[in-house]
Amino acid sequence: MPAKRKAADEDSTRIGLRDEMRQKLRADISDAGKRDISVMTRLSSEMVEILDNLVKLGIYKSRSDAVAAIVEKTLLTQIESFNRLKEQVTKLEEIQGTAMDIAIKALDREE
Repeated sequence: MPAKRKAADEDSTRIGLRDEMRQKLRADISDAGKRDISVMTRLSSEMVEILDNLVKLGIYKSRSDAVAAIVEKTLLTQIESFNRLKEQVTKLEEIQGTAMDIAIKALDREE
């Protein structure tokens, strides 16, 4: 096979792989809103290498973009569970608020 054709085939394979990976990694992610909050994290060198490969393939613009998309996808696949969790946290906050009010009133009566 001529060198030009082989290079073209490799490019089309790489582009096909990139598009396939983009579809898989971005599937189920609706517009989760703009990313305006930074979150710091520590990762193993193996995880960073995976992120770097995703960036090199052009699937993501940066490590940050890759991490954000992967976290969004992970959380969105369990959105019903997280919505139930949010409801429980809201109830807990209400109970804590009521308990705090009771404690403050009890302490005010002692004086």
